[in-house]
Amino acid sequence: MKLQFFVNVSHEFRTPLTLILNPVDKILSGINESSPMMNSAQTIQRSARRLLHLVNQLLDYRKMDVGMMPLQLEKGNIVKFSEDIFMLFKDLAESKGAELHVYGRFKKKYKLILI
Repeated sequence: MKLQFFVNVSHEFRTPLTLILNPVDKILSGINESSPMMNSAQTIQRSARRLLHLVNQLLDYRKMDVGMMPLQLEKGNIVKFSEDIFMLFKDLAESKGAELHVYGRFKKKYKLILI
């Protein structure tokens, strides 16, 4: 019953996220790259896409739980993934007067340093 609740809520989140992404994509295609609004619109787009991805993961979990979808492992670039997440918080940090710096090493370590 709990899992069905999460599935239902996940489906309800998908529609508004899609309705947010469509106008943001139109805004991004219509504004100049040098516009001060470009960065904000890109942050909205990345955040909405991230939320949609998380909702899709919840729905995929349900499929895996009932055996309709096998678990698929894939290799990825953890540094790029971390930097993408980091960039979502950059504007928020700047609005609060904080400086964020990310330092990545491609060999064995990856550090996220918040100053």
